[in-house]
Amino acid sequence: FCFWGRLSTCNNQLLSRLSGCVCRHYENRYGLEICFRNIDGGLLLLHPFNITVNSRAILGHNVTLFKGCTVGSVRSGKREGVPVIGNRVTLCVNSTVVGNVKIGDDVLVTANSMVDFDVPNHSVVIGNPGKIYYKENASKDYLTGI
Repeated sequence: FCFWGRLSTCNNQLLSRLSGCVCRHYENRYGLEICFRNIDGGLLLLHPFNITVNSRAILGHNVTLFKGCTVGSVRSGKREGVPVIGNRVTLCVNSTVVGNVKIGDDVLVTANSMVDFDVPNHSVVIGNPGKIYYKENASKDYLTGI
């Protein structure tokens, strides 16, 4: 899916349309809603079912997304906007990151956690509401090929 998604953003119109059709097949089959325009390289989808990434959200290098996670927008209030996610970030099963927040580099958001606040580098976010704990190499165990 990631290969076809990346290919769908290329400048070749024929190749872009063909790969877009393949992407839509995977989107419908697995419940994926991901736009690759603002995603850097190394995106890893583990157990890729029901993953949603807002088309305006920005994801850095080597981001890992597990089943059911959401990167979404907030439409009003002080957190209106979309997230900016740094490099080497892991969003575990059913985690949610919403609003105009900045997630630093090397961050692990644990399962079922809700993040609507900024998270500094080298952190683990646990719970709903989320609590931040400092940890060097927080997402190391979830990254492959680095």
